[in-house]
Amino acid sequence: MEISKLVEVLRSTLDPNEREKAEQQLTEVHKIIGFAPVLLQVVMSEQVDMPVRQAGIIYLKNMLTQYWLEREAANVTDTIPFDIHEQDKQPIRENLIEAIIHAPEPWVKKGAFDK
Repeated sequence: MEISKLVEVLRSTLDPNEREKAEQQLTEVHKIIGFAPVLLQVVMSEQVDMPVRQAGIIYLKNMLTQYWLEREAANVTDTIPFDIHEQDKQPIRENLIEAIIHAPEPWVKKGAFDK
């Protein structure tokens, strides 16, 4: 999926009228090789609006949590469960720390946690 299309789909997840359709699109494409690294590029891009980046990082976090570790089918007759492709894991490994370092500070009101 090209970056501009992914940005538009993520933006649509923020619109209550378009959210369900956008989430379905993400479900359809998240298994494509190359999707996760492109998603990481989107969330790292300073040219993308912060709410869209936040939607992307939530989706990426959920993908990494759910699909990073390789799993095997429970039974011989079951289909092989989806895992993030190894060729997608390498660019994520190489760029994740950089993404964290350059992430903008959270939008927390100063003094909100002071006692």
